[in-house]
Amino acid sequence: MPNGTHAVVEHPNPKNVPTLTPGTVAPEIMASWFSACITHPMNRKTAPEDEVAVVLRGLQDPLIKAWYEPDFECI
Repeated sequence: MPNGTHAVVEHPNPKNVPTLTPGTVAPEIMASWFSACITHPMNRKTAPEDEVAVVLRGLQDPLIKAWYEPDFECI
């Protein structure tokens, strides 16, 4: 991740998983990501037990992926 790069939330279609690009996550970006993650399962009729696993696929930062992927089956 280049120094000074800010993360961006991409969610042009509510039926697609929201994407959080690599970079520094500012509070307003986290709020946007949270909002997209809350509305996504409602638009896809995702089962409650699958909601977290589904939205995790939208995290693109390799450091974040390295943190959650080893325990993905438990999430």
